[in-house]
Amino acid sequence: MPVQKCSRAGRPGYKWGQSGKCYVGPGAKAKASRQGAAVRASGWMENALAGRVDPLRADPTRTKMLRDQFCRDMRKRLAELKRRIVDLVVHENAFDLGSVRNARFAFKSSTEKLEAYNAWFKEQYGDLMTNDSDRYWERYIAEGYEKGAGRAFSDVYQQRRAESYGSAEKMAHYAGTKEEFLRSSFGAAESVEKIKLLASRTLTDLKGVGEAMAAKMSRTLVD
Repeated sequence: MPVQKCSRAGRPGYKWGQSGKCYVGPGAKAKASRQGAAVRASGWMENALAGRVDPLRADPTRTKMLRDQFCRDMRKRLAELKRRIVDLVVHENAFDLGSVRNARFAFKSSTEKLEAYNAWFKEQYGDLMTNDSDRYWERYIAEGYEKGAGRAFSDVYQQRRAESYGSAEKMAHYAGTKEEFLRSSFGAAESVEKIKLLASRTLTDLKGVGEAMAAKMSRTLVD
């Protein structure tokens, strides 16, 4: 994204890209260039088709990689749940649906079989998806919260970083300030409480997914 001409209060100047600050006066073009360099240094990557895709609109939270990682983790756990269900119903023949007599629920009525299956499914889902000994969702929430806090800090102090570009001493001070901000932010009671609240809501959502899955499977088994 190139430095381009602009105007502010009727005075000609330069800015970086479409949304950068318009600098006027002596050194305006150099300041705009430093702002662009600082933005790139913060992790922004210029799209090959400049002007057609706004990276902030495509991923305003800058957490796409983290979200993709969470989705891969979920798919892996759901695939293992599917494997266990297939083993129970097909290979173990728990419902006595095939020719092999190895039924786990053989001496139960249909209603009892369904109840036994629901209890089994709840146990398996809990082991893989909502186990208190492996609160994997909390890790993703904490990382996302930290990334959001760091992003907010970078946006607020972007101008200072741009002005400091080229000075190793000032850039090091900026990095140290950011790290200190994140440490103090995560140590605050308010942040801890927010992360706990988000984790609790996510756990509730995961349990809701399990209940919906169990209900659909129960209807299929009844049929």
